[in-house]
Amino acid sequence: MCLAIHLHAIFGTKRLSLSVRLSVLSCLLFWQSFGAVGLPLPDQAHQILSLSYEDGKENLPGLGVMAKSPSAADAISINCDDGRRGECSLISLVASGQEYRSFGASRAESNAMDNYRARYHQGARFFYRLSFKLPDESLLRKQNASDYKAIEIIWQAKRFNGPPDIFLGIKASALVLRVTDRLQRTLIPSPVPVDQWIDVEIAAAWSTGEDGELYAQASLVGGASWPLVEVHGPNMRDAEPLSGYLKWGLYRPDVSGAFPAGSIKHDRIEIYLLPEGLAEMGSGNAER
Repeated sequence: MCLAIHLHAIFGTKRLSLSVRLSVLSCLLFWQSFGAVGLPLPDQAHQILSLSYEDGKENLPGLGVMAKSPSAADAISINCDDGRRGECSLISLVASGQEYRSFGASRAESNAMDNYRARYHQGARFFYRLSFKLPDESLLRKQNASDYKAIEIIWQAKRFNGPPDIFLGIKASALVLRVTDRLQRTLIPSPVPVDQWIDVEIAAAWSTGEDGELYAQASLVGGASWPLVEVHGPNMRDAEPLSGYLKWGLYRPDVSGAFPAGSIKHDRIEIYLLPEGLAEMGSGNAER
């Protein structure tokens, strides 16, 4: 019963009464206290992309997925000794040197730009899943909290020729969700666990206005979840249609000169289209 209320609260089509909202919060706390993992996916969700790397390929044109690798041979590779869903995962590595630079920056990223059904736009409602693992502590750096660029970006929803609308990054050893330039919320406090698969789910009602909504939660595979994060209000920089797409891998915007190499593993990249009417959960923790 608790889980049914939780599902209806996030993805229902009607606003809920205060009593039901309080029940939702109580249920959420109950599930988290007993190690319930991740945001629930509603039955009405339509799967658009379900990606793993079991075939050993970085580029999957049939799914609209391409790896944009710099010239270094080890910048983007497949490791079939460690996967979240199966045996294989994608490794993105960035070190110092021009061979690890792509499009003028230190990055090794993959994207779903050519999957047109996965492109988001004003009014669209999507559910995203990704899994990642930090193989070591190389991305857990001391960083200036006020420096916008001092971050390791591992997943982003962005536009053509522009900055991301939202992204996930390792900032001062914590996992954070950044929404445009207006706010940042912590999904996992410092330090992010190393050598453990971590799942992240994000439900998004995309909008340039106050009706925008984001719900995000991280959880250890086989373990408990960190608290749900809610953000209400604008989560898009503009309403240009069908120009938003996903990227994942490693982008290090603040590094220069000589710096230690850093890497990350990704697996289980999923995108779902949600039914209309993504409703706020009403836990009282939302930020605008």
